[in-house]
Amino acid sequence: MPRLSLSDLYHLAIPADPRLHPGGGATAYVITIADRESDENRSELRLAAPGVEPRRLTGGPRDSSPRWSPDGGSPAFLRPVEGRPQLHLLPMDGGEPRVLTAAGPGGPAVWSPDGTRIAYGAPCGDPDRNAPVVTDSLEYKAGGVGLLRGLTTHLFVVDVATGETRRLTTGDFHAGEPSWSAWPAPPTRDTS
Repeated sequence: MPRLSLSDLYHLAIPADPRLHPGGGATAYVITIADRESDENRSELRLAAPGVEPRRLTGGPRDSSPRWSPDGGSPAFLRPVEGRPQLHLLPMDGGEPRVLTAAGPGGPAVWSPDGTRIAYGAPCGDPDRNAPVVTDSLEYKAGGVGLLRGLTTHLFVVDVATGETRRLTTGDFHAGEPSWSAWPAPPTRDTS
């Protein structure tokens, strides 16, 4: 068996971030391939199901973070637009992905239980890249990002139908990853 060489790296497809369809039976995932001509990694979304060849859902070049809608009809995913990741919706019955945000999410979509809204975290602020770094907390830099220079992450919610976006948090802190609660009605007590 021949040994691997550096040129073999361009033939490896690395799967990541698998997401099971809500109805089961299929999985959306990210596939990353090193592109020799552009000298960068390319990523796209694929769909795998038992008994069939995986199929390509998007063409990249930097698609990531697929998240199924609760009804399984449309995965949301991140794709850069003018250098900033934006949420897109991919109709599973065919058609082109629809851009949903313009604010630049920093994290994947978190669907509301009813599938009408998506929560996400996004970087906020306009840091001066030339200003000296002065800090009084441990949150002055982040892995993969570097020095934050006053940039903070806050939570937003976007309406899937209209694209209307609402900011939920403000302040000099980093909001955590969003999650939804169904907020069921409290049980009624029998007073008889």
